[in-house]
Amino acid sequence: MDYIQSNKLAWEDAFRHRKPGWGDDNAARLLSEHLPFLHPDIVRALESMDFRGKTVAQFCCNNGRELLSLMQLGTRAGIWLRYRGKPGCTGTRNGEGCRRGVYV
Repeated sequence: MDYIQSNKLAWEDAFRHRKPGWGDDNAARLLSEHLPFLHPDIVRALESMDFRGKTVAQFCCNNGRELLSLMQLGTRAGIWLRYRGKPGCTGTRNGEGCRRGVYV
């Protein structure tokens, strides 16, 4: 299986199905919900781990909302990396280069 190509196709499919206003409530949900944007099975697994004071990273993310959700568990910092337009990377629809950032 070509995981890179499969992931790229999944991202392209997500862009095709995006609706106006998608994600507009992310900040409100992060402030009012416990671990939003994560599947309940993932929530249970993550809650069994100790993230306090640790730095976590999310690779090939879109807007980092899952990383921000995880940071509710007391991480020291979160690092997101979003690759665009480079061979073998996903999410190439909206530009070139690499976007990266740090949440603290």
